Amino acid sequence: MAEEKALEYEYLIRAVFKCDRLGVAGANADTYRHLENEVALVNSGKGNQFELGLAMGRVVAYIDNALKTVLKEHSANKEFTAKIDECLCLINSDPTMEKIDVCVAQAREAFKSIGLFC
Repeated sequence: MAEEKALEYEYLIRAVFKCDRLGVAGANADTYRHLENEVALVNSGKGNQFELGLAMGRVVAYIDNALKTVLKEHSANKEFTAKIDECLCLINSDPTMEKIDVCVAQAREAFKSIGLFC
């Protein structure tokens, strides 16, 4: 299940930029996996909040960049942009793994509605 979430994150970024996993920064499931690892380390008492914050910020920034890019490309579609705005609100205020996962899932559904598959 966790592996699937990492790949969903990667496919979301790749769908926006129409690239492979090396085509744009962040379009790599390993970025998400690093965040998962930091969360596990902090939860076990072996990690630190600073490293977790860096990993979380990196993932959120890559998703934010991708979603804002797709918003610009499809700004005429108000229903789509409303869905993407909801996703951005989830991750841009006090992000958590759960919010990131919900954001990615909702964005994927929105992408499918306009024929942008990931």
